[in-house]
Amino acid sequence: MSSFLLKFAGHGWITATLSSGDTGVEIKASYLSDAPTALLRAIIGLLMGSGKETFYWSREPGQYGWLLSKDNNFLEIEIYKFTRALYGEWEERKNSGVLIFKSTLPLKMFALQVNEQFDQLLTDYGIEGYNRLWDIYKFPKNEKEKLERLLIENKG
Repeated sequence: MSSFLLKFAGHGWITATLSSGDTGVEIKASYLSDAPTALLRAIIGLLMGSGKETFYWSREPGQYGWLLSKDNNFLEIEIYKFTRALYGEWEERKNSGVLIFKSTLPLKMFALQVNEQFDQLLTDYGIEGYNRLWDIYKFPKNEKEKLERLLIENKG
């Protein structure tokens, strides 16, 4: 069984908890990058046919690098921890990070979990509360609506 949870951890911080079988990780990102929107855009890309999506969540100091790879209807998630913010091509950067989570699960299941977590953020905080807590980034309304449309259309 796999699970994904997304919660605010105070002003300017968000926590993602991922688990799969006996493996799990909790990562906390700061608003130095728009972590929630990056996640939504990556899932949308995969549902629309991309085979691989990468993005970064800022932490202070450092970053988390996400590598999402699709094989048919399955998603492989790899999350790397970097002690400092790095720039450049993903393959060059990956070797300087530490793999802290790896799992394979159905893409649609994960996409549904991500969508549900954004629904829960809206239930818990509303758009105004989300915007206040996430500060310089606004609720990703367009991306959320696009993900919902793709799920309804049964993509993934």
